[in-house]
Amino acid sequence: VQEMFLRMFCFANLFQTAIIQFIPVIGIDFFIEITIFVFPAKGRQNFLCRREELWLDMNAMGAPADWDGRLWLGAFWHNANPARTWKTEILASSDKLPAGASAAVAWVLKGGSEVKQTTITPPKVKTPPVIDGDGKDAVWKDAPAVENFTVLKYPLTKAAAPTRVRFLRDSKNLYLLAELTSPDGAGFSVRPGLMVEKQDSLELYFRHSDSNTAFVQYILGGISECYAQYNSRHRKEGGSGALVRELAPPKFKTKVTQKMMTIEAAIPLSVLGKPVESTAFNIARNSSENDRRNYYTLAPGDAFYNLKWYKLVWK
Repeated sequence: VQEMFLRMFCFANLFQTAIIQFIPVIGIDFFIEITIFVFPAKGRQNFLCRREELWLDMNAMGAPADWDGRLWLGAFWHNANPARTWKTEILASSDKLPAGASAAVAWVLKGGSEVKQTTITPPKVKTPPVIDGDGKDAVWKDAPAVENFTVLKYPLTKAAAPTRVRFLRDSKNLYLLAELTSPDGAGFSVRPGLMVEKQDSLELYFRHSDSNTAFVQYILGGISECYAQYNSRHRKEGGSGALVRELAPPKFKTKVTQKMMTIEAAIPLSVLGKPVESTAFNIARNSSENDRRNYYTLAPGDAFYNLKWYKLVWK
C-alpha cells in the first residue's frame, strides 16, 4: 500500500452529559490537529449539534515508511465542561481517494521534518537602495531572501499568505525589502489609529549584543506606522520583569495595493549593540484574511520571539 487514507466521522453535541478522560501525550512522535469544526466561524445556529466527515492522508501527515497503522485519536477542548460530548469513528480506509474526495488539511503540532538552523549573509553594497517602498532598485535583484513562513504554533503548516524578505547591508544599515501577498486578493487592513500590531504588518526581532536575553523589536505597518523598542529580559538572572526602552523608528516606506504590500526599511546597525560576527533574528507577519487574523513566523514555533533558528552573518 503506497498511500493510506482514513475516512473519519466526527460528531459533537453540547448538551449531553459526557465523561472526559485525559490521556498524557507520552512517547508520541507525531501530534496532529485535524479539525476545529465544533464552533462555526459565523452564526450560532449550528452550536447545538454539528458533524463532519474527513478523509486524512496519513503519509502527507508524516507517517513514517515503516508505520504499522496504529494511531491515537483524541479531542482537545478550549472550554471543557461536562455538558459536551464527542464521538469519533473510523468509517473506512483506502489506498486511493474516492473520485471527487480530497484530503483534509492537517496542522502538525509535533513531529515531521527536522528544523535546521539557517544563516543569511547580507551582501555589502556601495550604493544602498532608495527607501521608497517600490523595491525596484537593481541592487535588490541578487539579494538573499527568506520565504519559508509557517503558521504560528503549527511548525509544519505553510503560511497561506506568501511573504518574501530580502537582505542587503552597508557599513551603517541593514536593508530589508519585504513583499507581503494577499492570498485571497481581498487587500490589507491598514486603518489609521489602529495599533500597528492589529493591522497587516511585519514584525522584526534581532538579538542585541548586550546579552542572550536582550533583543530589538520593530513592527512596521501598512500606513508607515511603526513600533520600536529595546527589550532586556532578566529571566536567567532570576528576575520577573523586563527593562524596556523605546527606540527611534527606522527609516522605512510602505506601499499597498489590493494584492501586494511592499515594505522597504533601513535598520541602523548601531541599535544592535557592539559589532559581533552574527546576529540571531526572526521575522513574523500579522495578516488579515477573510475577516480573520492570522499569524505567520519565519522561525517555526509558538512565539514570534524565537531567535533559535535564523542568523545574520556579518562579513
